[in-house]
Amino acid sequence: MSVRDGMPKLPLPRYLHEHREEILHIFDDSFGPDYNPEGWREYLHNNPVVAADLDIIVQKCPVRISRKDVCAFARDARSGTYPDIRRLFLACMIWGYNRDRNGPPNTERALSDPRAEEVLKRTVRRISSGQIKGAYDDFHLAKCGPAFFPKFFYFVGKEWQTRPLPLVLDRHVARFLHFLGEQEGWQSQLFAKVGRRGYVRRYPEGYLRYICAMDEWATELGCSSDNVEYFMYLKGKDRAGYSTKPKEVHMANKIKASQIDDQYIGAARDFCRACGLEKELDKIEDMDWPPTWHLSKKDPTSPNSRTERQFQHAVRGSFEAMFKKKGIRERPVIQQPRSGGTEIWKAAPRWEERFREYLGTPEGSNWKERYNPSWVPPARPEPLEHPTTPGIPLPVPITLSAAQYAEFKNLADGFGEKPEVVAKIWILERLRQLR
Repeated sequence: MSVRDGMPKLPLPRYLHEHREEILHIFDDSFGPDYNPEGWREYLHNNPVVAADLDIIVQKCPVRISRKDVCAFARDARSGTYPDIRRLFLACMIWGYNRDRNGPPNTERALSDPRAEEVLKRTVRRISSGQIKGAYDDFHLAKCGPAFFPKFFYFVGKEWQTRPLPLVLDRHVARFLHFLGEQEGWQSQLFAKVGRRGYVRRYPEGYLRYICAMDEWATELGCSSDNVEYFMYLKGKDRAGYSTKPKEVHMANKIKASQIDDQYIGAARDFCRACGLEKELDKIEDMDWPPTWHLSKKDPTSPNSRTERQFQHAVRGSFEAMFKKKGIRERPVIQQPRSGGTEIWKAAPRWEERFREYLGTPEGSNWKERYNPSWVPPARPEPLEHPTTPGIPLPVPITLSAAQYAEFKNLADGFGEKPEVVAKIWILERLRQLR
């Protein structure tokens, strides 16, 4: 069975056809990104084996590392030995992260994962034999997500001449795919799912569609599919809307309410890790941005200020519902650098409302079905028809213990109603059933 079986056939996008000459010569002036060897040494020195791999890479690539350089390490990995495969993975991460300060700590975590040797060796076997979906499905290393492990796939596939060639699919490529989709009339979700801030999420079916489409388009253009991928990467980066102002000035002007939401969400993450709620955190982190919550026109894969906060509030609502379900009364503390003080996590009804709205979207429904989180609020009952004639009060005093009342109030909060309203609804609904 071929990886292409069942894949949709999409015609070559007009934009790619119009830029054919640029795509054919896209690597002519490419020298590879520079990186900071000392920054990598700072995080890897505690692992002598990986630190030795880094020394070998720095000796061959002291300032910058190009695709050609990483391909040389891929040739060494043909030996099948773990040291050569591990060194290739490290070179891929340096090439991919270059000067990103998250690169060294994330790579150190990945190579310190007890599964590292098994995962990397199995991946080489599968990619070299064309089992791309299996490699994608089974690649799980700490701090190495779907924007980065395909970089390892790419260099292994290039060395073993795998077809279709597994390619890089990061946020810049995803951004440009969104642009092409708008031009051609297909959705970018065909190939990539993006979360908040446009970062790609794990999506094996979309990745396979992506590399198959890229292979077909490259054939029509008369080049390799990585020419097309690099062209998309550069164009996607250009379309990111980066300011020409100094970075410090630009970031100072970007301070707004959504960043406060980010502070709260970041504090909630730290709070979950400190309380041993990593499994619950992983579920919340996997909430997908609903495409129906419109994105910015200037940057198709980045949210505008209103809808950014809409999704942020849904995430905060999920955290709050989880805290309530767990009976956690303490809340995350937000550091306020300007005032030098702190602020306690403040619940807001709109968060829960946004979370309910999210669960009503296809992405929210799929998320609920996939994880079945225990903190999902119950569906609100259909509104009852109120009689047009004046009602007669029912003088029935009900006494509950403190624990019973707290439990009942939590249930009522889940419906977004007062306890006495929920009690009335239940009585009327029971009468209706007995008729």
